[in-house]
Amino acid sequence: MWISHHAMITMVEKLTLKVEKTEGNACPTCGGSFQGATLENTLMRLNGVSKARYDEVTYKVKIEYDPQKVNPPKITERLQKLGYRVQNA
Repeated sequence: MWISHHAMITMVEKLTLKVEKTEGNACPTCGGSFQGATLENTLMRLNGVSKARYDEVTYKVKIEYDPQKVNPPKITERLQKLGYRVQNA
């Protein structure tokens, strides 16, 4: 009897975006680490995002994702809904 085992290969792509809170949405009393945690948690809830790390110094978020489940426009859209201006880094 022949048994075939198919390895499931998951593609992972990386994306780095520069994010900036839009005027009127900035919170002067919120620290950068709170903002970073919010960004990371929100992105991690997107199906297909496996990693999200925000750098408070450069205002960049580094994201690892499965392109079969999510794409950069969807990630950008989610950040914009949170009130961020998004640019490719």
